Amino acid sequence: MENNTSQEYQKAIEYIYGMIKDGRLIVGSRLPSERDLAQQIGIGRNSTREAISILRGWGIIESIHGSGNYISKESGTAIQMIVNMMLALGTTSKAEILQFRRAIAYTVCTFLMERGITAKEHKKFIDILD
Repeated sequence: MENNTSQEYQKAIEYIYGMIKDGRLIVGSRLPSERDLAQQIGIGRNSTREAISILRGWGIIESIHGSGNYISKESGTAIQMIVNMMLALGTTSKAEILQFRRAIAYTVCTFLMERGITAKEHKKFIDILD
């Protein structure tokens, strides 16, 4: 049963990510209600609630009591805080952080290239990635 729940909350995270990626949700957007998300995805509300809780912990979503859940304006700050905590706790090395930085740069450049850029910008991104 728990395995199904973990798979279901992953579906909800992926669904919300898809909504962000295709522009249906932007910074400040209100998410559909938990009930609506659960129905749209075809999963239980508890799994939807768990996904929202995880995304809130990651700094992607902020909840406003009585109003709903919104795409956070502070997600970049959350990533920086997590990296700083990992370094302070000694749970990661500087080499791993640099590898993470390269992965982020690759992801950002790939994302921007998919959105359509000029040939000059494309060359610049390829140089950055190399």
